[in-house]
Amino acid sequence: MWDRHCSTHGEYLGLTGARLDGPEMLACGLATHYVPSQKLSLLEEELVKSDSSDAAITSEIINKYSDQPRVKQKSAYLRLETIDKCFSRRTVEEIVSAVELEAAIKADDFINTTLQSFKKASPTSLKITLRSIRRGRLEGIGKCLTREYRMVCHVMLGHVSKDFLEVTISSHGTLRLHRPQQIKSHDLSDFKCRVAELYLSTRIETQSGRLLN
Repeated sequence: MWDRHCSTHGEYLGLTGARLDGPEMLACGLATHYVPSQKLSLLEEELVKSDSSDAAITSEIINKYSDQPRVKQKSAYLRLETIDKCFSRRTVEEIVSAVELEAAIKADDFINTTLQSFKKASPTSLKITLRSIRRGRLEGIGKCLTREYRMVCHVMLGHVSKDFLEVTISSHGTLRLHRPQQIKSHDLSDFKCRVAELYLSTRIETQSGRLLN
């Protein structure tokens, strides 16, 4: 959902696996209030006492305990210009090249961490994620969730590529890194028609014999 609010942050979060904390959620508009953990019990107690279904009263109580925290100095939210510059590119290959160029210009922990996340990721997963995020901008939440569930099922069943499964399994032992240049060798042209429709019956049998609902 971030990409609907903050330009190319959907691409950044999806491709790197970065996580948002409370202040970041509030800053980008994905959260309406931020209540520190030490105040949660007081908030809960007052909400119970109010015993009201009036939205205005509830909002007033929440506002009473809400804070306006600052995002951390190393937060991606403070790197909007760099993120937009790199992650607005058309393809995964172009995005990786843009990040590599930024890394060559100056030493930057944020950029280096981003590059490392690419090296650990499945090339197929990166390409599918980018396409899914950009399609999602034109769809409602229900359609997005249905399509993404179907895509994950196809990937886990090995209908697309084995590299995603290899990375997932090896991450529990010796991590197998995918170099950025290897991304170019993963062509999803055969997967485009699957992405368009991606139909799965209500229940499918996985390779392990278990059923997915």
